[in-house]
Amino acid sequence: MKNYLLTLPLVLFSATASFAQTTPETAINAQAGKNAFTVEGSDAKTVYWKYTPEKNCLATVKTLNGDYSSAAPNVGNTFTTDEDTKTTQLVSLKGASIGYPNYIYPMEKGKTYYFSITSVGEVGFQLSTEDADDVSGGVSQDKPLQVKDDTSFFLGDATSTSYSSYNVYTTYTAKENGQLVFSSTSYYSAVVNGNSVYADYSNNKYSYKMSIEAGKTYNVTFSIGQPLMMSATVSHPKPGSLEMPFEAKDGENVVPADFGEYYYTYTPSKPGFIVVNSDESLRGGQVKVFDSKYGLGSNLPASTSETGSFNTRAELAYANMTCYILVSKGFKTAGEQKFTISMEEYKQGEQESNPIVITTLPATETLGAAKGTFYYQFDVPANTNKFLVVKASKKVTSPDTELTVYPAGSSYLKQTGTDHVEYNLSSSYDTSYIIMWDADEDEPIQFTVDYKDIQKGDMLTNPADAVAGENTVATDGTKYYVYKATRKGKLTVECDDPNMEVSFPMTQDTYASEYEAIVNGRNFSVKAEKDKKYFIKIQNCVAGAKFNIVEGDFAQGETSDYPVVVDADKYVIGKDQNYLWLKYTAKKDCQLTIDCDVDFDDNSFVYFGKDANNMTGMVSSVGSGSSYTSMFHGTVILSAGEAIYVNLKLKGNVEGKSVTFVENEIPVGFRANNPFVLEVGQTIDLPEGTSLWAKARLTKGDNVFVTHSYVDVYYYTSLEDALSGNNRQTVTFNTEYNSETYEPTNTFTKNVEEAQDIYFMFQRIYSPITFQFVSDGTTTGIDDINADNNVKAEVFTLNGVKVGESINGLNRGMYIVRQNGKAKKIVIK
Repeated sequence: MKNYLLTLPLVLFSATASFAQTTPETAINAQAGKNAFTVEGSDAKTVYWKYTPEKNCLATVKTLNGDYSSAAPNVGNTFTTDEDTKTTQLVSLKGASIGYPNYIYPMEKGKTYYFSITSVGEVGFQLSTEDADDVSGGVSQDKPLQVKDDTSFFLGDATSTSYSSYNVYTTYTAKENGQLVFSSTSYYSAVVNGNSVYADYSNNKYSYKMSIEAGKTYNVTFSIGQPLMMSATVSHPKPGSLEMPFEAKDGENVVPADFGEYYYTYTPSKPGFIVVNSDESLRGGQVKVFDSKYGLGSNLPASTSETGSFNTRAELAYANMTCYILVSKGFKTAGEQKFTISMEEYKQGEQESNPIVITTLPATETLGAAKGTFYYQFDVPANTNKFLVVKASKKVTSPDTELTVYPAGSSYLKQTGTDHVEYNLSSSYDTSYIIMWDADEDEPIQFTVDYKDIQKGDMLTNPADAVAGENTVATDGTKYYVYKATRKGKLTVECDDPNMEVSFPMTQDTYASEYEAIVNGRNFSVKAEKDKKYFIKIQNCVAGAKFNIVEGDFAQGETSDYPVVVDADKYVIGKDQNYLWLKYTAKKDCQLTIDCDVDFDDNSFVYFGKDANNMTGMVSSVGSGSSYTSMFHGTVILSAGEAIYVNLKLKGNVEGKSVTFVENEIPVGFRANNPFVLEVGQTIDLPEGTSLWAKARLTKGDNVFVTHSYVDVYYYTSLEDALSGNNRQTVTFNTEYNSETYEPTNTFTKNVEEAQDIYFMFQRIYSPITFQFVSDGTTTGIDDINADNNVKAEVFTLNGVKVGESINGLNRGMYIVRQNGKAKKIVIK
């Protein structure tokens, strides 16, 4: 934002209550600079100032101290009278925030504006103005605000009492080719020449960038919630860059001859599919279409061409929403290349609202293309107690292809699969069912749709009986069995088919919880009790497949009460040890580091903990810049002879992978008897970790601590309690938020009657934080502060908010002053 120039001489104007400036009629004439007034006595009074600008201007109004340690004035140009009390009240205008509690207000030439503050002691404000051609705020569509190059302007209705969003109107005529950038610290959205756009948030600003052509006029309608200051600047980034993309149009478009990446924007006038096409080769390159700025920023293309080709097709579901096209050229060409853009309307089957209707069963259908999303519908009469079976004619080839079946309008009741779904039809009403294919194949999928009678084993409520030894699956799909255990121990389902997945529902309810399955290789086991029935769910069955039911004992490492005891510093995982319990006992007091070198993925898990029934996920992320890598890594503090459990739940072939245990010295802060020591006025940096400790010495009175992070903290009032865990108390923070950054200031005040130690235990720190001992119970008078006026001081509220570098001009109250490395609490009376 520009620095505003003062249009009036800078003066300091002060007064006392011996003059009657406490009514609008006797208002003080406000001047540029500091306007101050002293209200004597202990009773609050309302003080008025007035200002009449000679030109239209934007007035910057700040508190006396520039922050919320001093009162902010109400600003307005009209009054209302309370009928009951007959008192006059100033009707406040809404300003554009420049950091609470400071605002900018639009002021019209010749109108008188009033400032009022109700308080005691010294009150007032700072005032500066800048001439402005238009202070309307753009509230009239018939007379939009004229935006000029490299200026800041006020947008919004200063007289509005609503907090709902509303439109303001601007227009801009470009003098040159380039890019116009709108920026504000407040949120807004906009419509440019009829097209909706959204601002990007970065460096505490919301910015929208638009390409401009000399002589062209742009009508920009902003949607805002409150008045704001907006800046408009012209820049000249490279055409075709992400900063200034080319504007693509229907029909023919050109790509520069040089190799590189070229960005285009395209705004469809109607929803449908964008088709990018060219007969030319794009050697070593490809085209990506992103349906939104978010998709571009997240690198989630809606479609991607084959390498070497321009041709691609992507859904754009909304009209007037800008999409982005990235053309990557691998090689320089002799001249410009050309491609065309066209919009295709939705065909039947490309939207859920217009599906291809299947009228009779059995039916055979073929998707309209190898890639894309396709919808079919079949109407099922009431009380059709069968399965609706949808099955591809052959196995799909892509892991991204998915089949979904659900009642129309109720996608939350969906069932999904890769190429086969059996949906239980149990409705007592006529119901339409949607069959949705999300395909990513090399050729269109052919599939069949038919009914199938419900047989024993097809449903959890009617399971088939499994027997000890070999069992044969009767039909394809998901099958349910029940088996009565003959002994206590390990009940195992052994599967030959690598696609079969086994789980153990606890009950026959639709959304029943499941027993934890111990999975090693193709064996799925559960802890069993004698004579208890166990339900078995087997997915991805193929008719004729075999599985075995085996009862026996758990091998070492398969349960927490019979873990593999690790004596060395490494354990090598053996064949079919996907599910494994390890137990390691510390040889000395240490910080134990545990690492597992299995590649991290979303289907594998490693847990660790001192209590086998209360384990923590062992995951850590490391990165550089914006790139992060997750790995199985954890640390824990152990005493000599204390044990730690590690539970592996891994997928795939992990034979030969290892878990390592390294004992290191315990760093400061990781034990109650070796804590971080926090002195008054000191801030400590606490690293990421679990159960970190800090100690402070409290003195009689209020002791104040501050952090700006969210963290669970407990405290003990003796080392004995800290070591035993007895008499733990919760730190209850008083939280305030910065109105602009929303950063929290969390303050904890502990009052004690005599000096004592306090031990803080930080339960879990997910990222590094700071913790500050702002002041102890020592209270000092004002005379002890600033004895050396040449030494810089810092003044804070009790909540840790800095209010200045001097006590001069502070309102009455209690403050904390830091000077010469010492902190003291003062009272200003």
